[in-house]
Amino acid sequence: MKILITDYDFPDLELEQALYRAAGIEVIAAQCHTEDEVIAASVGCQGLLVQYAPINAKVFKARPEIRIVSRYGAGFDTVNTADAKAYGVWISNSPDYGVGEVATHALAMTLSLLRHIAFYDRDVKAGKWHFTTAGKMQRIADMTVGILGLGRIGKRMAHISRNSFKRVIACDPYIIDGDFPAYVERVSKEELFAQGRCCTDHAEDEVTPTPERLMPPRLKCGRSSGVQHPACG
Repeated sequence: MKILITDYDFPDLELEQALYRAAGIEVIAAQCHTEDEVIAASVGCQGLLVQYAPINAKVFKARPEIRIVSRYGAGFDTVNTADAKAYGVWISNSPDYGVGEVATHALAMTLSLLRHIAFYDRDVKAGKWHFTTAGKMQRIADMTVGILGLGRIGKRMAHISRNSFKRVIACDPYIIDGDFPAYVERVSKEELFAQGRCCTDHAEDEVTPTPERLMPPRLKCGRSSGVQHPACG
């Protein structure tokens, strides 16, 4: 079996290459940015490992020997799944990729926003720092954090936030009550933005396909400081 790593922005591919060699699989690598480049690089390949390269019917038609496409990361928006289904190609992803990293980064962004870190940094660099320059701050221990989308990353965000914030609230219409952790209060989207001092978005596109749907202009946002959208894996 032969695998093409279509593209990558990592320093090297030693880990992937070692795993494939141990399994007796030949692996080659390229830096493909278009369908034509994927087609040219995948001669004789039965599988693709993809980071950003576009994979669709054009590729499958030109390379019918390709039977599986695997995506680096949780998302697979660069792979046309309908085309893959039509050509009988298996699609896989890495749903646990970056869960802890994204949640930790989301919390870091939230704390930076609430503690005015970026504003203080700006003032220090301008040579005019004073503890009042960034405006009034409140204790995070008195605040409520809101989480939109309680999947893997949303749950991790709730877990690492619960010891810093007074309350953790969340909205996810696709999860049953029994899947909400005991320390997370279930609320509607409107309640989320009205009660949350700061809200983080970990929802898939089906929940919030556009910023406008995430927080429409008519939505009363209460005392929210802002919305962090750290993306979904």
